[in-house]
Amino acid sequence: MNLLIQIRDYIRDAQKEISLSELSHHFDQPEEVMQDMVKRWVDKGVIERLTIISDLSCAASACGNSKGCSGCPSALAMPKMMVFYKWKDSV
Repeated sequence: MNLLIQIRDYIRDAQKEISLSELSHHFDQPEEVMQDMVKRWVDKGVIERLTIISDLSCAASACGNSKGCSGCPSALAMPKMMVFYKWKDSV
């Protein structure tokens, strides 16, 4: 089956928002490839793209501190952006 069709069906059948990283993992493809493929469905108006900017990221991911957030300035300046996709109900 065509990968574009599989992506469409996966998002439709999930009945929830699917993150770009989930798609990438499920289809074993880089996020950039998945983003380009899903964009085709977004452009057709079948799937909706949601960008969510979360609270500030943890210092453990920003500076490598394995003991968690120490409040370093680099962590406080880096909001985390996540991309999700969902099936449009009106389709």
